[in-house]
Amino acid sequence: MQNHPIRPLGLRLGAPFLCSLAATLTSGAATPVPVLESGPKAGHAAQQDDPKPDKRDVVKELCAKFKAHSKERGKEDVLAIQVIDQLVLEFAQSGPKDREAIAKTVGASLKERRKESEESVPDNKLYLAAANALGEFGPESVDVLGDWINHKDHRDDLALQRALILSMGKTKDKKAIKPLTDLLVHHQAAVQAATAEALGNFGHLPLDDRKEIFKDVLDQVTSIKGAIDQDPNNNIERARYDAVRAPMRSALQVLSKQDFAEPSEWRAWWNNNKHKDWDNL
Repeated sequence: MQNHPIRPLGLRLGAPFLCSLAATLTSGAATPVPVLESGPKAGHAAQQDDPKPDKRDVVKELCAKFKAHSKERGKEDVLAIQVIDQLVLEFAQSGPKDREAIAKTVGASLKERRKESEESVPDNKLYLAAANALGEFGPESVDVLGDWINHKDHRDDLALQRALILSMGKTKDKKAIKPLTDLLVHHQAAVQAATAEALGNFGHLPLDDRKEIFKDVLDQVTSIKGAIDQDPNNNIERARYDAVRAPMRSALQVLSKQDFAEPSEWRAWWNNNKHKDWDNL
């Protein structure tokens, strides 16, 4: 089967910034006009010159309000979720101290206890809202998410685990890669599938980093498919493969900019191209 290269996504351009130059004259001769540096370094310098406000009263008040609502044993979870929405908006306008406070405050709500319904349905709406919001709070939320992924208090809530894992990927922070790739061998197929989906967020990384992730995903999907090939009646591994096949293939596509249907085809491509420049094939 022929491979079909995936066209790279367009890069989102950063906001333009304005600068002005002044030239002075000495001894009747114009001094050279200095050339201001453009690009990421210049943008970083501009950001330092105009830092976002920090330790703001509005953030302190919202965090206090969220804590108060979340401690009411589920009675005010709807109100707490409304405050989360406000904190998401404030996070984008916040300096580093406030950003860290927001991430930790929202993450701490997963410590609060909630009772299951008589039908054993978990009351997890606040947890899910917090988990989804933490994906907006990167990179400050990476460690918070790592504390709750596979945590003994929530590991059986697969909907929540999926939300936490996807949010870890959404941060797009390199610190998230190791905890995510460690989950590729998880015993729950749903966790493996969510992990592969989360790793699809790292197509922006340098090639060497992408190759490492690619190899981890490829090894796992190849292992699962190999178990089925060895024992066609292994229904457990077949169900696992059905769950992970699409998200793992998608992750491989994003990381390599190639597309194949079967793990054996991916493996053959890897063997032939693992030392090559994938971005210029």
